[in-house]
Amino acid sequence: MMKTVVIDDEVRALSLVVDYVNKAPSLVLVASFQNAIEALEYLNHNRVDLLLLDIQMPDITGLELLASLQHKPLVIFTTAYPEYAVEGFQLDAIDYLVKPIMFPRFLKAVNKALNQVQLLQQTPQVFPVTTEPNVTLSNESDYIFVKVETRWERVQLSQITYIQACGDYVAIHSLKNKKILTLQTLTQIMNRLAGNDFIRVHRSYIINLPHVDVINKDYLMIDGIDITISKSYRQEFFEMLDELSQ
Repeated sequence: MMKTVVIDDEVRALSLVVDYVNKAPSLVLVASFQNAIEALEYLNHNRVDLLLLDIQMPDITGLELLASLQHKPLVIFTTAYPEYAVEGFQLDAIDYLVKPIMFPRFLKAVNKALNQVQLLQQTPQVFPVTTEPNVTLSNESDYIFVKVETRWERVQLSQITYIQACGDYVAIHSLKNKKILTLQTLTQIMNRLAGNDFIRVHRSYIINLPHVDVINKDYLMIDGIDITISKSYRQEFFEMLDELSQ
């Protein structure tokens, strides 16, 4: 069961989403708020799994609330304004629901959150170490060691297809559907990757260029997975492509 909090300043919208949460067998409602400031105080002192968060609210927006959290739960944005969706995804939102929200669409978004949780559960968990980094680079710079529980596991750089931010963790995706989860930020792990093949294309993604199958204006594909090329990384990405093609 995913511990869920609902935040919306509109009474009817809040009641509707709370009702949907109570109907979803995989969710348990732990709190609901009309006041975003009170919700922020609660979230700073309580760990939850899923946040259903309105974007347009007085005092503090949903985007600002999420960005201010030290420990971010999975989040599904609810909004009457679809134009906010891009900003929501840049904050690693699982999905966004446009009001009026229908129950089947709500369940689809919840299933995305459940799939994310299953990814974290299926991938070996990594625990932080205070005396040494979770990822180290070899002298030859052709592989990294990633700490998994009490052991170090070697990952060949050439085998990595893409790297994805998953909350406080980073999922390293490799060939043969192998995934390793490490307690790092994308910036930290990017600093330990050698060569020009690894390129950051999104707040949540680093890709290994030799494994890219298709590149479009605003997305690319690796092994059938669509990865967005965000606006903030787009120019640098295509400039690098131009340099490599010369």
